[in-house]
Amino acid sequence: MSRAEMSMDRYRKVIVLGLDGASPRVLEPMMDAGQAPAFARLRQCGTYRRLATTTPSQSPVAWSTAATGCSPGQHGVFDFLRRDPKTYAPALSILRVNPRNLARRRSAMFLPVRHGSPFWRVASDAGVPATVIRWPLTLPPEAVEGRMLAGLGVPDLRGSLGRYTFYTTGDGLPGADDPKGDVVLLAGDGGAFHTHILGPEGSRDAPMDIAVDRAARSATITVQGADHHVAERAWSERVRVEFPLRLRRPVTAQCRFYLKAAEPHLELYLSPLEADPSAPAFVLSHPDGYAAQLALAIGGYHTLGMPEDTHALCDGALDPEGFLSLCSTVMDERERMLWHELDRFERGCLACVFDTSDRVQHVFWDADAAHRHVIPAMYRRLDAILGRLLARLDDRTLLVVLSDHGFAPFRRAVHLNSWLVHAGYMALEGSAKESDGLFHHVAWRDTTAYAVGFSSLFLNRRRREGKGIV
Repeated sequence: MSRAEMSMDRYRKVIVLGLDGASPRVLEPMMDAGQAPAFARLRQCGTYRRLATTTPSQSPVAWSTAATGCSPGQHGVFDFLRRDPKTYAPALSILRVNPRNLARRRSAMFLPVRHGSPFWRVASDAGVPATVIRWPLTLPPEAVEGRMLAGLGVPDLRGSLGRYTFYTTGDGLPGADDPKGDVVLLAGDGGAFHTHILGPEGSRDAPMDIAVDRAARSATITVQGADHHVAERAWSERVRVEFPLRLRRPVTAQCRFYLKAAEPHLELYLSPLEADPSAPAFVLSHPDGYAAQLALAIGGYHTLGMPEDTHALCDGALDPEGFLSLCSTVMDERERMLWHELDRFERGCLACVFDTSDRVQHVFWDADAAHRHVIPAMYRRLDAILGRLLARLDDRTLLVVLSDHGFAPFRRAVHLNSWLVHAGYMALEGSAKESDGLFHHVAWRDTTAYAVGFSSLFLNRRRREGKGIV
C-alpha cells in the first residue's frame, strides 16, 4: 500500500484553511477571554503551536513555503519584487507576463513564478483530487486532478496588481503626494460630466457620463448605454464594460463605483478593471471553465489577486467605511466559495485562503478610537467561519488551520540602498547624492551590492549582473 493510500485509509478528506496574517498575539487573548470559541475549541481538541514564519516574512514567500515545504532558496520566491540581473530593473515577483506570447493567447499570457511541488500537485499525482481556492501565486493555475481558482498575483486588465481611478471636481487627492491610481479632474460646476474609463493596453477608452443629484446625494453613471445608480458613501452593483481590441475579440471587464461625496465636490472612486469570471480575458482557473461555473453557482465575485484596495484608502480615494464595506463583500464571496465546494467535497484535499484579515490589519493596526473594533471584529468573523466548518467535520476529516505570518507594529524603516552608499558598497555617479527605484545615477563599476524590493540584498556579481564586479 502506498503512503497516499495509507493516509487516505485514515482520513478521507483533508481541509486546509489559510488565514493570511492571523496573529497569535491577537488570537490567544481572544481565545482566553471567550471571544474566539471556535479557535479555543480547536486548540483544546487538536494541536496548537506558534510556528516560525519564513525569512523574509512576506506573504508570497511564506505561502509558497507552506504550499511546497521548501525554503525560498528552493521555491524561488524571496520578495514581492525581483530584478532583472542584466538590467537591474525591478519587476513583480508574484506575476510574470510571458514575453513570447506574441499572439496573446489566453492560455499562455503568464508564466509560473514558483518552483517546487505544492501539496496539491503531490496529491493529484497520487490520484487524490484537490480543490484549491485563491491560494497565493497560483497564476497560471495548474492542471490538477480537481479544481483551482488563482489568488494573490492575479492582475487587473491594465496589467497592474490593482490600479484605481478617482474622478473629482476638486483638487485631486491633496493628501497623496504619489497616488497609486489615476486621478481624473472634471471641469464644470453643473451636475453633468462627460468623461471616460481608461481601458486595457491596445483598447479604446470607454465613454462615461456622470449625472450628480446633490439634493439626493447620489449619482447616476452611464456606461455603454446602461445606467448605474449609486448613493453617497455606497457601492454600485458590478458594472461590466466591453473594450474593443484591434484584430482581437473585445475584452470584458468588471468594476464597481463608490461615491465618496456628491458635494461640495464630486468624489467618485472606480475600482480596478478586473477580469470578468463569466468570460475571463485570461485563464483564471483549472479547468478553464471553472471560474464561470463558480460565478453561476455563487454569483459574481472579485478576481483581482488583492481586491481590498489599501492604496485607495491610504491615498484618500476611499474612506474607511467604503474600504470596510469592500472587505466585507470580499469575505462574503470567499465564504460562498468555501461552502459551495464543501457541499460537494467527498474525498481528497480542499484548500481555501482568506486574506482580507491581512489587508485590514495593515491599515488598521494603529487605528484611531473610531476603528479600534475593526481588527477584533475580523478575528470574530474568522472564528465564526471556523465554527461553521468544525460543525461539518467527521472523524474521517483532517483540518489544518494556518497563517503565513503574524502581525506587529511598524515603527521603523531602513533605506537599504542609502545605507549601502553610506557604507561604501554602492557608488553614485559624479555629484549625485541619491538615486531612485530604477537605479539612475548608480556607478555600477564601483558598486558591490544593491537592494531591490522590501528586504532583498544582491551582490553585483560578475557574469550574472549586467555590470557585475564581484
